[in-house]
Amino acid sequence: MKKLLLLGLCIFLFLGIVSAATHKQNTQLDLVISCSNNNTFCTSSAACNITIFKPDNTIVIEGQATTNKGTHHSYSLTPAQTSDLGEHRVIVTCQDGSENGLSTFSYYITETGEAAGEYRFAIYLIIILSWLLFIIGAYKGEYTFVALSGIIMLVAGVYILINGLDNFNNTLTTAFGGIHALFGAYLMIRSGWEQYKDAF
Repeated sequence: MKKLLLLGLCIFLFLGIVSAATHKQNTQLDLVISCSNNNTFCTSSAACNITIFKPDNTIVIEGQATTNKGTHHSYSLTPAQTSDLGEHRVIVTCQDGSENGLSTFSYYITETGEAAGEYRFAIYLIIILSWLLFIIGAYKGEYTFVALSGIIMLVAGVYILINGLDNFNNTLTTAFGGIHALFGAYLMIRSGWEQYKDAF
């Protein structure tokens, strides 16, 4: 059971949510892009091109020239180009004389333009509660607590798989929900087996 506790703690520590810029769906979006080549800022004569991928990896724009503003570059997206919810990946390539550079970043499109939904506190509280029950149950050898934490993790994980986490529904939230659901199912089966072995 101590190995199970260690495995659970490792999973909990390595599961994190990475945040990025968040923008409102179906509105104009002005992207501001800093240009650098070989760890130095570009000159005002640098030319940059931008490619943006939707959450399903289809292309929003490909190889479009950005507007050079001297200290940075910019590109404006129309409301039609911000209709897809989720994480959008951006690749920017720049050429400044003989120097070439590449940078990547992501931004999120949500219905509200806010990073967190109304249920943010509740879902995080449920996840933390399930992990606390697991830690207490595993430490004290109480298989009922472990099974209960497994049920909560399974339900929370399936909920996250279907609805995402906050206003995000992307690969990261899918992995987060899937790992919680699978780990919860494993805890239920394992604690049931341990109780069965102890009974006979």
